[in-house]
Amino acid sequence: MTQEQKQQYFEIFKAFQPAYMAADDKARNYLTRGFSTTQGAFFNNSWRVVGITQAALDSFASVNFERIPRRKDPITVERAHIHQRSEWLSEMFESEWNNADEWWQFIWERDTCVLATKNENHASDQLGGTLDIAYEIPQGMGYFQSNFIGCKYRKGMERVLIESFAKEQIVNNFIEINA
Repeated sequence: MTQEQKQQYFEIFKAFQPAYMAADDKARNYLTRGFSTTQGAFFNNSWRVVGITQAALDSFASVNFERIPRRKDPITVERAHIHQRSEWLSEMFESEWNNADEWWQFIWERDTCVLATKNENHASDQLGGTLDIAYEIPQGMGYFQSNFIGCKYRKGMERVLIESFAKEQIVNNFIEINA
């Protein structure tokens, strides 16, 4: 994101903020969801994936790493926010911001996700459960970039990475058994 785009996005946020502050809870929910949806117009790495849980890795293995496991598969994999999205968005709207850089840093630190099973995502989001990261996703390399609702899963990038985690696990288990 360029500095100009960051400033433009910050101006849009500042236009949303008074409406949010004057709204009831239901309207606030719509405003935060609507605003967060606009992020993709300015930033191609929203909902940044920083890790994967063991259960999600196992689900990828169950589909032979061909794709992100989806609803028709035994265990669905989703991007699960580490910081509850509704909470940090509310905090963002209820805070005073001095400038676009400070505001964007707040978003950057909180808009992080983990590849997790649907059940793990639900437990984290609805019940306050912890998302245990089994493997970290290297940052700055373009893995799992957002494509509106979901994220990219390319055979030459994400698949190679996820398969490498599974191979690492096999090697570690072998070493542990033979130690």
